[in-house]
Amino acid sequence: ETSQTRADCLSTSKPFVMANDARSLSISGIRVSFPHKPYPSQLSMMAKIIKGIEKKENALLESPTGSGKSLALLCSVLAWQRAERARQTDQLTGQCTCARLKQSAGLHSVLLSHDGRETPPPVADTTATVTQAGDQQHSDTASPCTSTQQSIGAMIADSDFKSVPRKYRKPGASLKRSHQPISYDDDTNDFTQAQANEGAGQCKQSEWRMELRSLHQSSNAMSSKSLCMQSPSILQAIPARLASSQVSPSVAVKETLMCDFCVSMNEAAAVGKKKAQSNIPKVYFGTRTHKQIAQIVRELKKTSYHDTKMCVLGSREHGCIHPEVSRGKHKNEECQKLLSVGQNQGGGGCRFFHSLKVRSYGELRSHGFETAWDLEELVGFGQKTGMCPYFITRNLLTDADIVFCPYNYLIDLKIRQQIGIDVEDQVVVLDEAHNIEDFSRDAASFKVTLEELKTASEEMGKMVEVGELSKSHSTMKRMCDVFMEWIDINKSKVAEHDFETPYKVVKGPEMVAFLTSKGINAPELPMLKDHFLKVSSYAFESQKNILSVVTTNSLAVLDGLLNVLAFVFGRGGKSALDYRVAVSRVFSVQSSETREPGKWRRRRSMKAKMWKCSMFFWCLNPAVAFTELSTLTRCVIVSSGTLSPLDTFSSELGTDFPVRLEASHVIKQEQVWIGSLGAGPSGLKMDGRFKASETFEYQDEVGEIVLRVCKVIPFGVLCFVPSYSHLEKFYTRWQTTGLMKRLGQRKRVLAEPRGSEKTEFEKVLHEFYEIVQKAGESGARGALLMAVCRGKVSEGLDFADNNARAVITVGIPYPSIKDVQVELKRAYNDQYAAQRGLMRGGQWYETQAYRALNQALGRCLRHRCDWGALLMVDERFGQSDKYIR
Repeated sequence: ETSQTRADCLSTSKPFVMANDARSLSISGIRVSFPHKPYPSQLSMMAKIIKGIEKKENALLESPTGSGKSLALLCSVLAWQRAERARQTDQLTGQCTCARLKQSAGLHSVLLSHDGRETPPPVADTTATVTQAGDQQHSDTASPCTSTQQSIGAMIADSDFKSVPRKYRKPGASLKRSHQPISYDDDTNDFTQAQANEGAGQCKQSEWRMELRSLHQSSNAMSSKSLCMQSPSILQAIPARLASSQVSPSVAVKETLMCDFCVSMNEAAAVGKKKAQSNIPKVYFGTRTHKQIAQIVRELKKTSYHDTKMCVLGSREHGCIHPEVSRGKHKNEECQKLLSVGQNQGGGGCRFFHSLKVRSYGELRSHGFETAWDLEELVGFGQKTGMCPYFITRNLLTDADIVFCPYNYLIDLKIRQQIGIDVEDQVVVLDEAHNIEDFSRDAASFKVTLEELKTASEEMGKMVEVGELSKSHSTMKRMCDVFMEWIDINKSKVAEHDFETPYKVVKGPEMVAFLTSKGINAPELPMLKDHFLKVSSYAFESQKNILSVVTTNSLAVLDGLLNVLAFVFGRGGKSALDYRVAVSRVFSVQSSETREPGKWRRRRSMKAKMWKCSMFFWCLNPAVAFTELSTLTRCVIVSSGTLSPLDTFSSELGTDFPVRLEASHVIKQEQVWIGSLGAGPSGLKMDGRFKASETFEYQDEVGEIVLRVCKVIPFGVLCFVPSYSHLEKFYTRWQTTGLMKRLGQRKRVLAEPRGSEKTEFEKVLHEFYEIVQKAGESGARGALLMAVCRGKVSEGLDFADNNARAVITVGIPYPSIKDVQVELKRAYNDQYAAQRGLMRGGQWYETQAYRALNQALGRCLRHRCDWGALLMVDERFGQSDKYIR
């Protein structure tokens, strides 16, 4: 990179001061270490982040995908955290001013220089001696000392250990102060040449002498214990201490020369450091998936903050290594059963949990985890040592300075309570947060089936019958019965309509009125929660009692109901306006699903048919959950490449973001080719709307476009379609026509698997990367990855360089018009657009589509030197400027 580029960066970034090392920056007084010369967008972003944390203001930061957002986030928040720790430690620990240790500074410096592990601290110019009356004179001649005193004097007089000489008041000058404090850069104390000679007892004492006293010593007569240097044996004790043990020279000096006052000061300092540590805000770094967390950790390893105490939180789905539980569908319940067996029977249970020996970050580091690590590395460690990775991460949570997790762990109150995440006065970072609105609505929503309510009610009834916590269990049973009554009343009112699933939908206030008539209201909510805590405590602590029949699934149902009621009754009942309560009644087919290896299509085998009724609390206002989070934290930093328009994004979340940024991309125009295609090779209009996309002609034309791109683009190509339904139709049609075979002759064709099976998705990605890498090495054909907008591939994954030399998007990924929640949300935004500053329903609908589209296109061009092509296939891009924008 040219020096002109660097000059441009600096000229546009006045708050930034570059140190001599190009990787070190001073931003708003905070020293930030960066692994390379930052882009202008990264500089701006780090300045905004530090400003937000310092002022306790929320930040909304948009920087294009691939411009280094994650690295800027990591370096700035961790730099601020370290600076804050240093600041609080300085305030709480104070300075040790004992004359005894001050006198040891010169020896301390020399010993440390030989030890080779610390930098010698600066000491005062000891050639000056001062009388008690304040007269000053300089001694330029050496005193007749023995070799021992001469060596010590040489240590002190060595110019390498001198600071700038201080100016002292001349004899007879008027006294303007009763005391002039002297500050030192090190916590050790300087001692004078004259005092060293006096302590040795072999040099003539100078007539004039400077004595350095602490405030404590100045106000109280010094005892023989306080004036430590009066003992001539003190200097001989230091080498003896070194010889008698393997402590470092710095420790030997401190242990030998410290007086009682110094000891008490150091003990206070230790307490102060612990207090400072506990007051340092923890950083919670949330992103969408564990795959993205692994990418963030790789970025952290590149920085000088790689040794920060960290933790990666994940579910048992990612952290369980038990051979049976890890393969089960209900890992939480099965794990808890194993743990309860081990506790109640004094043995058995989960051997991986009982073998757990890592309970602190220090213990983890002793096993080789001295730098940043991801969850996969910890799982590998657990498999080798037989220790449970899931519970290791729980043990590390309290001690960690930065915690990585999916951001629903932070937004969802239930998950925070279950894991023990306390966000009060902490720094919360939400990366790749363009979907945060959807996650916030989901966090404040709840679904329960009629069967789940019946099971919970029956279990509570059994506990009442045996007389165990009868009042608490009967109260929980009554709550379940009320909701079952609501479902029974409304299930007959469910009517067929154009949506995929029929619902009976009512507004939140109507549900609140019904609950109030049954004795469930806001004033009664604390009492209900208290009874639930008693029930859950009894269930977990008394599972050895055969009378305890309450299952974890029923407890989860009760907990979910109480949490959603807290939201509905919130803000004095006003939050009920943000809810819609629905009942569905569908003919359900219970089936088992299998999938052929390497395929994404499923085979189903029917088991049973039955009617299934469910109740839904749908939150249409993401601010309900998000403000519950943002009001607790020190600040929330929201970052993504697709947040615009920022004003309405802030309005949707109901949170003020005083700090904002909309950064430009870091690449040049010649590095990217962008085009839209309104017609196919045969001249067919590429109309991606639902009806047109169902035709064979459209599907064939899309196939020909993809084939022609694969013929001319080397290495990796990504193709995104609006939904899994489209993907299945394209795949089936191309196999029928033989197009898939022709594609296979050009590139290996892979498809994003549907569902949440982690191993299958990882396998597809690994195969894709491996094929592309081999193509780069040998000139082979490369690979085509078919994926879905809003799927795992499109959200935050890194396809840098040859992994994505072209990205094709087919159609515009609008949310499904057959989804009743989409229709309700559009109507809700139309109702409150003027009152709350929200986007109108139609604008919200389009914004959802273009955020998803931009995320898919952003898989290409991942750094400043990357290059590639972006092709958008749909005729609507040529019809209106708004689509181009």
